[in-house]
Amino acid sequence: MNTKKLAGIIVACTVAITLVIVIVILPLMSPPTITKLVDQTLVVPVGVENAPRVYFDVPRTGILKGTVEVITGQEISYYLYPEPSEPGWTMAKGESVLRSDFEVPLDTGRYKLIVVAYLPNQDDPNEERIVNVYLEFEN
Repeated sequence: MNTKKLAGIIVACTVAITLVIVIVILPLMSPPTITKLVDQTLVVPVGVENAPRVYFDVPRTGILKGTVEVITGQEISYYLYPEPSEPGWTMAKGESVLRSDFEVPLDTGRYKLIVVAYLPNQDDPNEERIVNVYLEFEN
């Protein structure tokens, strides 16, 4: 009789340990999921009022990895905000850059990236910049 009880306890412990491994440990060992959110080329005119905005949704908490790169033209600035945005609250920014790579932790929600060309070219004050924006999300 004691042998049957001991065998039952051993089986129950084995099942419990297997469940812990399957439910807790294996998901932690799986590689992160990477989702491309934006791969877009923008025409960025001079001035804040005409600055293009890129909106995107983050499906769950994770890391946003981004690259903003000027293809033609002078330096730009960019700002990442939650949507709706609160005054003065910037998640990430790059000012006066030709290329910038960034990583920022984000929660589930909607966000916008604004790309601005502040300073006009002295020879051509209406010069537009061509900028590539690439954003991916990792969780």
